[in-house]
Amino acid sequence: MLGWANAFLRRPAASGVERVRALVEQLSLIRPRRRDWVLGGVFAALNWINDLLCLIAACRAVGVTDVGIGLAMTAYVAGMAASSIPLIPGGIGVVDGALIVAFVAGGLGTDEATAAVMLYRLISFALIGAIGWAVLFAAGYARGTTAPRRPGG
Repeated sequence: MLGWANAFLRRPAASGVERVRALVEQLSLIRPRRRDWVLGGVFAALNWINDLLCLIAACRAVGVTDVGIGLAMTAYVAGMAASSIPLIPGGIGVVDGALIVAFVAGGLGTDEATAAVMLYRLISFALIGAIGWAVLFAAGYARGTTAPRRPGG
C-alpha cells in the first residue's frame, strides 16, 4: 500500500517506511483489557441507540407520529450502510437519500420523510460537528494557540 501511494505521489519507494514502522510499533504496545473492550462496546451501542432515538425524535418533531421502531431501525440501518460508502465526507447526500428512500418505502410521504431526515441530519451531523469545532478552537484558545498541535509536536 505504501509503495502504491509513493508511486502515485512520485516519491522514492522507501519514503515513509520508518514512520509506518514506528506507528506499528506504537500500536503494538497498546494492550486493552477485557473491561476496555466491554466498555467500548457498551459506549458504541449507546451511541447507536441514542442516534436512533434522535431519528425517531426528528420524525416526531416534524409531525410524523406513525413511525414505529421497525421502520425507524430499517431506515437507520439503511443510512448507516450508505455511510460506509466513502464517496464524500459525512455521507452528505448519500446517507440522506438512503434514509428518505427507506422512509418512503415504509409508507411515509416524500415531504414528511425529507423533513424528518433533514432535521435528523442537522442535529446528528451539522450540530455535532459545530460543537466539535467549537470545542477544538476553545481548547486551542485556552492553550494560547489558534491551531491544534500535532501529536508529539
